[in-house]
Amino acid sequence: MAKTLIKGALLGGILLFVWGNVSWLMLPWHDMTLHAFSDENAVLTALQANAPSSGIYTYPGPKTTSAAAGPRAFLAYCTGASASMAPSIIAYFLLQVLVGLLVTALLLRTRGLSYWGKVGFVTLAAFTASVVCFGPFSIWWHFATDFQLVEIADVTISGFLLGLVLAKWASPEPAA
Repeated sequence: MAKTLIKGALLGGILLFVWGNVSWLMLPWHDMTLHAFSDENAVLTALQANAPSSGIYTYPGPKTTSAAAGPRAFLAYCTGASASMAPSIIAYFLLQVLVGLLVTALLLRTRGLSYWGKVGFVTLAAFTASVVCFGPFSIWWHFATDFQLVEIADVTISGFLLGLVLAKWASPEPAA
């Protein structure tokens, strides 16, 4: 079983890494949901003056006592990005390997499912995870619908591709 887990982790990690690169670098759908500020320099100046460290910032802030009728913002802010993308690329690949391992572990517990049943299981699990992860941001922070739908579709497609590849050979041992 350890060999199957390792193989699934590596195969799944490679598959997800490739799909992630295709999805973000070759397909236009993510870029179509992201917007630039009209005056990026003014925003940068305001962030540097008001966001002293890396973190998640919100407007209105968490200690604001009244509900604001105006704009809302949810911002992931990093004060000093690395000049090299290598550490992020390595971390991203390792995260995908972990997902491959977890999906393989789930598939090893799917007795009685056909190949397509396993593909459906992984696809449904990915869809469910994407709704759980992205759905609350839509409710509380009003993330744009197009952004939400693209993210949910991307994760669901990832699950479908993983299912297609891993369901073929990540099967539980027959019951003794």
